[in-house]
Amino acid sequence: MTTVAQAGILGFGPSAGKGSGVAAGSWYRHKATMIDLAVLDDQRLGPPEVGGRPLPTIPYKAGVMVGGGATLNPRLEASLGWLLGGALGYSTSTSGSGGIYKHFFKLDPDSPGLVPWMGFRKFIPADSASDTLGETFNDCKITNVVLTLPNDGLVTARVDAVGRYFTLEENPNWGITTGSTGGWDPSYGEFEDYTSVPIGSDEGGYITTPSFGDLPVVQAQVGIQNMPLDPRMEKVYGSPYLEDVTVVSRAVTLDLTVKWTNPDLYQQVLTGSTSGTTWSAQPFTTSLEFLTKSPSNMPAESIPYMLYVQVTEAMLSMQGGIQLAGNNAVLMRFTGTALDVSGDYVVFQLWNQYADYAWPT
Repeated sequence: MTTVAQAGILGFGPSAGKGSGVAAGSWYRHKATMIDLAVLDDQRLGPPEVGGRPLPTIPYKAGVMVGGGATLNPRLEASLGWLLGGALGYSTSTSGSGGIYKHFFKLDPDSPGLVPWMGFRKFIPADSASDTLGETFNDCKITNVVLTLPNDGLVTARVDAVGRYFTLEENPNWGITTGSTGGWDPSYGEFEDYTSVPIGSDEGGYITTPSFGDLPVVQAQVGIQNMPLDPRMEKVYGSPYLEDVTVVSRAVTLDLTVKWTNPDLYQQVLTGSTSGTTWSAQPFTTSLEFLTKSPSNMPAESIPYMLYVQVTEAMLSMQGGIQLAGNNAVLMRFTGTALDVSGDYVVFQLWNQYADYAWPT
């Protein structure tokens, strides 16, 4: 019989450090449209040898690690903050009016290279309840979180991670969609409702710059990139596992497709002035702000769930030229990278009714 994946489960939680795992009661569920986080079993064949037949020989395993990720329609109600904290490394929380909290996720001011350890779970269903399998991925670090902001659909998030260890468990007691059995958080371990999913077409969302105001963006992406050391350099003699997951560089990347309404932005990027007519060697840099929000208000409150992103300074460059095609809108595509300047490199601000995202120590 065919096994349908919809009964699968994605889970994640914070870890106090390498080898610590995720504490009981600190696992969070999140629905996903696709989960490819998995065990990467590196099986190889040895080289051809003189004296043998011209056929493959010497199979062996070069080691094992965890890699991949998941694509989500992010809920802003609670658990997304753990992924933002895991991707950026530092958070603070303040309480506002009523039961509203504001959470600020950024790079650690004292250790900007810090990417904290996390754990992930994947429950693999089966036709028979006695044949299910659970995979727990330990000592993981988030390498990538990319938010896609469409003009007419649900906001999506792609989350990727690299991990050191895994364990398998037949018919795990945590393979349930409700309740706190098996270490799920007893208060926020449930799947969160669709009402906190942000939508690109909801009125009030914006992508703005100081000079040009709200941009007429058709689609945008903002990503947190944590580049890990090559896994071949993380392995040590006598062990099949990664010795560490070392992040060697970090960046926030941008990709914006903008409708052409007038030539000002194009001329600014190309010439350094909205009225310029000759090329300028000066790169175009700007601050950027993104706001996305849910269509529904928080329970008993008059404002919705919100995610606000502030990039202090970014370089934006044109990808290709201005193309004119019959029956098509005139569009400009910009890609960019946030720059290291004074102040916060980037701030992701999450508004919800969750108290805080204090990482365990």
